[in-house]
Amino acid sequence: RHRLAPAAGGLHGFALVRPPGHHAVPAGPMGFCIFNTCSIAVRHAQQAHGVRKVAVFDFDVHHGNGVQDVFAADPDVLYISTHQEGAFPGTGRLDEVGEGGGEG
Repeated sequence: RHRLAPAAGGLHGFALVRPPGHHAVPAGPMGFCIFNTCSIAVRHAQQAHGVRKVAVFDFDVHHGNGVQDVFAADPDVLYISTHQEGAFPGTGRLDEVGEGGGEG
C-alpha cells in the first residue's frame, strides 16, 4: 500500500498517471477517455488525505480539456498543460486561465 509521507508541514506526493483520462469531461466520456482518472485522484487526495493544494502537470500532445473543465474554478488546483496548438480537442488556448476563484 502506498501512502503519502508527511514532510515539512504537510503532505507531499508525486504520481505518474497513465492513462490520465484527461479528455473525459464532467458530462461524460470524450476522446477515448471513459474516466478522468487524474481528476479522480486529485479529489481523492483532497478528500481522503486532507491534501489542500495540488498541481497537475499534463505533458501530452493533446490538451487535457476534461481536467481543465473540472478544476477551472478551483483555487486549490493548478492545472498546467503542455500540448500542440490546434490538435484535438482544439482547446487549451493561451487565454484559458481558469475562471472565478480559479483564475490565474
